[in-house]
Amino acid sequence: MQNFTLETYIGKDGILHLDLPVMVKNTTIHVTVTCHPSANEPKEKPVWETLQVFRANTNLEILDIDTNLFDCDRKQQQEREIEL
Repeated sequence: MQNFTLETYIGKDGILHLDLPVMVKNTTIHVTVTCHPSANEPKEKPVWETLQVFRANTNLEILDIDTNLFDCDRKQQQEREIEL
């Protein structure tokens, strides 16, 4: 029996790819895979939350950015107008 421990990256497709050399050929084996998040992996924030943090920490007037982009009420109004 062989044990493998590894840390790997799973891409946007959500598919785990394993290429492991084993010492046996032409036989059936039992494989157990246990997956758990890496302790080093940062948690992603939703885009809207990230934008709110950016707004709170940035002087948008200097950057010449339309601050209405960050206005929740205005965003909801615009979404309603699009639906009509």
